[in-house]
Amino acid sequence: MKKLLGIIILVVLVILVLKGFSKNNTSSTPLPRNELQQDAAYQGDLELEDGDYTVATEKSSLVWSGKTPLRSHTGTVDVKDGNLLIVNGTLTGSVVFDMNSITSDSSAVDNDLKSKNFFEVETYPTAFLDIEGYTGGNIEGYLTIKGVTQPVSLPVSIIAHNDTVTLSGKVSIDRTLWGVEYRSGSVFSGLGDKAIDDDINLDVTIIATH
Repeated sequence: MKKLLGIIILVVLVILVLKGFSKNNTSSTPLPRNELQQDAAYQGDLELEDGDYTVATEKSSLVWSGKTPLRSHTGTVDVKDGNLLIVNGTLTGSVVFDMNSITSDSSAVDNDLKSKNFFEVETYPTAFLDIEGYTGGNIEGYLTIKGVTQPVSLPVSIIAHNDTVTLSGKVSIDRTLWGVEYRSGSVFSGLGDKAIDDDINLDVTIIATH
């Protein structure tokens, strides 16, 4: 009995010592971020300084991609001009894209894209994104292509650093809404492998400085 009691007392003493050691050596390193902490609620409010931000065209970019049942193509469109205006935390503005600059991974495709089949760049040399607000992680506004204006809601993240604002996001648009119907399977029947997807995927980065 005395031996058992001694063992119990020894175990209790060891536990107390270990607790004391742990308390005195608690690391100040924060726990790793988990998925929940990636939520915007954990990242604080995004505060943008009021003012007029000029789009840095040489740093901004638009990368597009499209596909047929047999292949896919990708390319770029230059950002020509633009500005963002922030008043009382509300974002508005306009971005101009140079449709004459549209390129792809094939010269034959380039010619097609610039022709009446697609964007008819001689008649419509620019496209416009007019921003009317930023709500719930989406830019709300209007996109004009080939003289046709359609409302859009584009998921975009905004990063503000010093005097620079960066808007970036990926979105898919239905080209037929802007009258670009060439070889569209939803417009013309019997195209088979020659059909071109209606959706154009856009990867946009807009950088503007104050």
